[in-house]
Amino acid sequence: MSDNEIAKFQLAQLNIGCLRHPRDTLQMHDFCEALGSVGHIALNWPGFIWIHDNAETIGIVTDLFGIGMVANLSIWRDIESLRAFMECPEHAAVMKRRNEWFVPMAAATFVLWWIPAGYIPNFMEGQERLTDLYRCGPCLAAFDLDAVFPPPDYS
Repeated sequence: MSDNEIAKFQLAQLNIGCLRHPRDTLQMHDFCEALGSVGHIALNWPGFIWIHDNAETIGIVTDLFGIGMVANLSIWRDIESLRAFMECPEHAAVMKRRNEWFVPMAAATFVLWWIPAGYIPNFMEGQERLTDLYRCGPCLAAFDLDAVFPPPDYS
């Protein structure tokens, strides 16, 4: 897409994780510190559009995913913007330590889907997309970075 074209679709992403320890423990200190610094980088990353307000969603995440679960729901301009952020040194350093902080999960923990520009998804929608990905595999409605689908073309 050229810079002059207005994007009809943006990329929503949800990722979830099960914490090994409660957030307020010494074992989670480095993770909680990293959330702030990496979050600040994300907010200023080219292509970043929106992220949920963590303070407002803790109860929602617990209700949908269970006790000890955390979730991140955000919107990006496109796959390239999200991938570039995920590969930046600060984010990559945190991801290298994820096994210290998160319990490995058999089910899918990360899902992407296209949304109309300006639309804000919610955690329930993200949970449905994640379930679709786990049950049916990648498709336009729910995919991951290993099986990327282009935005719909409704022209």
